Amino acid sequence: MKTIKLMAVLFLIAGYTFAQNVSNYNVVKVNGTLYNTTQKQKLATGTSVSQTDEVEFGSLSNSAFVISKNNGRFIMIPDNSLSATAGTVLKPLSRRTAITTRSESQVKLPHNDLFKYFGKENYLFLGKISKVWIDTSSIILNDNKMLVAKYTNQEGKSVSKKLIVNGDQLIINLDEIFPDKNEDGSNKIFPIEIFYFNNLTKELALKASFKPILANQTELINEIKVIAGTINSSDNSNANIIFEEIDSFVFNSYGNTNEDELKQFITANLEIRVK
Repeated sequence: MKTIKLMAVLFLIAGYTFAQNVSNYNVVKVNGTLYNTTQKQKLATGTSVSQTDEVEFGSLSNSAFVISKNNGRFIMIPDNSLSATAGTVLKPLSRRTAITTRSESQVKLPHNDLFKYFGKENYLFLGKISKVWIDTSSIILNDNKMLVAKYTNQEGKSVSKKLIVNGDQLIINLDEIFPDKNEDGSNKIFPIEIFYFNNLTKELALKASFKPILANQTELINEIKVIAGTINSSDNSNANIIFEEIDSFVFNSYGNTNEDELKQFITANLEIRVK
């Protein structure tokens, strides 16, 4: 009898400890549809989910980026079923490391590293114009030697646009590269390749290949507000940690971006100044 009572007490203690350790995760971004069946709530930016909640994915390709002040950043991805307990579909995401600062005071990025700079997939533009520091001492630019952007439009036509280099800055202007508009006034954007073009010999040297993504600034501001608010509520919080978390989120959810412009974006919209 004493043994039964002791076991009951131990179960109560274990249950209480588990309840104390149950973590809530703030939802930063949802790709597709994700429904919290326990809370009877559709997950969206700014909502939260407990690791013990039952969730249902709209499809096996849907996912959600979430963050916990105690446990860090995760992505919720379904395994082989659309229904699951939230805690079983949380996959950890490491913080982006080896951040390369590309500010004017730093060593300028050589043009040969444009592949690494833009990445192989998506590159997030926070506005219509992004400026890239390049090492013009290692590349000759004149009337006959230039950097050009090439893409294939919706009609299957190849389009080439000469890129502007102002001093040591390569200027990527989406309005100039993609002048055609959708019905809603947005740019018709296509994957592009950047070449070094010699007009005399007609030689082309591929320097980068990526898909430009133009940020929905309202959505992005709301997403980074969730991250900043979550980190601010933790014991270990400062502006640089918040930036690293936001930078990791952008990299994992959107792709590469200009880190100096991201810092300016954060400062302007969240009034958080980072180094």
